[in-house]
Amino acid sequence: MFSYGCKQILINPDQARKVILEVVCEKSNKRANCGSYYSRQLYFKKGKIKSRFDLHRLLMKDNPHFNALYSQVAQQTLTSVAESLKQGRLQASKALAGA
Repeated sequence: MFSYGCKQILINPDQARKVILEVVCEKSNKRANCGSYYSRQLYFKKGKIKSRFDLHRLLMKDNPHFNALYSQVAQQTLTSVAESLKQGRLQASKALAGA
């Protein structure tokens, strides 16, 4: 069985790269916030969690934060949002079933 891990690598970027990294991280965070807000609103109104493909389709071109990121990065951000909401829903349903 494979064991996956994460290793932190600290970098010391120059000022220009630091600005670029801050902008990209900020846009990615705003994109994740948009995706989670939209998903939660749909869940509260209709009781359904949208799939990652639905989030990609609905929030790709019209979102102002999309153009600041590469499309793969923007898609991965929304995929992470969809997976975390789905996982949270599964854990909540298991907790309710066990109670």
